[in-house]
Amino acid sequence: MKLTHLGLFTALCLFSKMSVAQTLDTQYDEQQVDIQSKTKNDSLELAEEAPDTFALWYHIQQKDKALAQQEFTRLTRRYTNWQPDKDLLDAMARVTSPEVHKLEPQAVVKQQPSSKKKATSVFARMSRGGEVYWRSMPIELLQQASERAFKEKDLAHHALLGWAFISRALYHQSLRHFTYLRDHQEGEKSTIDGIRQAILGMVSQAASEGNEQALEDLIVEYPEQPIIEHIEFHAWQHFQKKQFEQALGLFRFTSNYFSQVLSLKELGRLDEAVAVACQHVGVANLLNYCVNAYAEKQLSLFKKESYQASLDMADKIRMLQPLNSDQLEICAWSHFHLGHIQQSVRAFSDLIQQQPDNQNYARILVILLKDDRNMLNAMANTYPAIAHELNRQNKTLAWNRKQFNRFYRLNDTQEQDNQFLLEAGLHWRSQGANDPLANLDSQHYFVGLARDWLDYRFGVRLNYQKTDSRSPNVGDAFGMGLLDSPYDGLTGTNEKGLSAYLKKQSASANLLGEMSYWRPQNSLRPVFLGKLSGVWFLDNTTLAMALFRERVKDSVLSLHGLFAEETTRWGSVTANGIKGLVAYGLSRQWTVSAEFAGARLIGENVRANDKLNVSLSLTRNIVDLYPEKLDYLRIGPYLSWSHYQTNQNTFTVGNGGYFSPDLLVGVGGRAELLTLENKTWQLKGKLDLGYILSKPKEITRFPNRDDEQQGFQQSESGLGVGLELEGQWLFHPHWELIGRIKHNYSDTYRELNIGLHIRWNFSERRGITSDGFISSSPYQADYPWY
Repeated sequence: MKLTHLGLFTALCLFSKMSVAQTLDTQYDEQQVDIQSKTKNDSLELAEEAPDTFALWYHIQQKDKALAQQEFTRLTRRYTNWQPDKDLLDAMARVTSPEVHKLEPQAVVKQQPSSKKKATSVFARMSRGGEVYWRSMPIELLQQASERAFKEKDLAHHALLGWAFISRALYHQSLRHFTYLRDHQEGEKSTIDGIRQAILGMVSQAASEGNEQALEDLIVEYPEQPIIEHIEFHAWQHFQKKQFEQALGLFRFTSNYFSQVLSLKELGRLDEAVAVACQHVGVANLLNYCVNAYAEKQLSLFKKESYQASLDMADKIRMLQPLNSDQLEICAWSHFHLGHIQQSVRAFSDLIQQQPDNQNYARILVILLKDDRNMLNAMANTYPAIAHELNRQNKTLAWNRKQFNRFYRLNDTQEQDNQFLLEAGLHWRSQGANDPLANLDSQHYFVGLARDWLDYRFGVRLNYQKTDSRSPNVGDAFGMGLLDSPYDGLTGTNEKGLSAYLKKQSASANLLGEMSYWRPQNSLRPVFLGKLSGVWFLDNTTLAMALFRERVKDSVLSLHGLFAEETTRWGSVTANGIKGLVAYGLSRQWTVSAEFAGARLIGENVRANDKLNVSLSLTRNIVDLYPEKLDYLRIGPYLSWSHYQTNQNTFTVGNGGYFSPDLLVGVGGRAELLTLENKTWQLKGKLDLGYILSKPKEITRFPNRDDEQQGFQQSESGLGVGLELEGQWLFHPHWELIGRIKHNYSDTYRELNIGLHIRWNFSERRGITSDGFISSSPYQADYPWY
């Protein structure tokens, strides 16, 4: 923009300098080329005895031999008594000499009249003295010469006086003489130039004085003269001298809006400059200036988070011209921050049409269109950048949600289709309690496989489990009455089982179906178990739900069942119900969750029972602690409450032999940690520490007899500890080793679980993820978190 201004200024200065060169800086004797050819025969003489030799000296100076001789002849005939002085004769001789072209140029020689002659004419002195003399001669003498010129009507004298008055900046008087010349001789260039210089001189004076009325009068009176250009020349002179206020006044007078903007900008009055530019966008360059100013304001408002004001400024730009990509992007982000989804989509769609490979635009469009899958898929088919970004965001989201199967499928579908694994393992469980039949030892062995297929993963296991317990004591209530002799019946069994699962991971949910069939030996009841569960991912909320049928593993009676007599079998209790969990993210670090469960407990020859459980927890994820090693470290308090409708914590027919207090409350704290994903090793840990209170109801010892016999059990309270530690190790690209230790302890109860798995992967792996832990298995977990 500054170059444009400079060019305009330079051109204007060049024009003005040419004008000045043709006028003020030109000597009088260089202007009067044709005047004497039109001089009247009767010259004005202030000293009548001596003729006016002004024209003769001019032709001599111009070395015009013919005109000089013609004028010299005219003077001698007109003034018969005239005797030319020696200087004039010598000058004539040099001009008329054949060798004159070889002589050095001669300056105009001032006429030196002989002392014997009478006073020399003032016009002769003026013609010989030139501009130096004009500027020094008394003004009264100049005025007298002017009056005589009008009286005598000598055109040559009018021309001489016109230029003399210009040299004295007396432009009005000069104009009188040049106007007289114009009226009495047409087409003379020197006269036209004189008039122009006189008028422009008056313009210069009025402009210097700031006399706008005089300037207006001159424009009206002399419309053919370049007055506006001359005013702007003076304005640019002020501008160049940094006299911006004076320049602004003249530019306003000439309605030069572009130059007004420049002057206002230099004065620091930017708002006024923008206002002028935007009011006259039809003027060259002012449209760009106005739009640029609006664009700067649009960006400034956006940075100040004044998004609506920024959009208003964009509307002003749009009224002048279409938004460019930068302006449109600011507009798009403003809509985005204001929650204007449709406007944001429209703006970013326009942007990606202009820049199809812009990954930033693709990224925000994927976010904006997350609820419009049809449109998003259509745009992904049109723009590879959107398809790439959609895949990238889906992978990132899947990884953050620990949907690792989905992540690897999005990363390489063909490789994931080849994913196949074999596994084998054993679990050992030991449980200790006050009741002999609740003291359990079990070993569980399995082999299995899993395979990926499309968006699904399915797996199958063959199971073998052996469970043993202690025998009830003599005098204990058992079966149909009290034991009066040592018990030699069944206290354990072996069983075989088949388990299978099918799970699917999608963009918004994980779904799982799992089923198992167990067939114990010793004519105990076979049982079907399973669950249908899902996890749904919302914006800040995670929902989990499960329908389940599972064993109650508190004793050998509730687990497999026993025989009271040869034909009386009872026990084998299953819990059939529903459970759910909701977790809400308060912030990046804090999460609150609530879980509920309701189940109906039924078994063979066992009274039905109902169970309710509710728990609350608050968790803080300490994300900044060892981020180079830990995936998460969570700590927080918890509170749980459980209730059973009836107390069946005894081993008689009609009771299930499981822990079933009327009230069970736990309050404490919990800590969980997980090391980073995709490493060759990984650890997972959990610690629960709390206070436990148990209050049982009265117990009906023999519900199937007429004398039921009510019994009482004492309330219990104390410290409870739960510790779980898991690890996995990728010791070969195809082989993993997984282990788990879990221990729960209180004053009246203890449980220890140890598990060890080995897994072979068909495809090579560079790292392992937390879905491979034992607790993450679809056979173990309540919900399909992975």
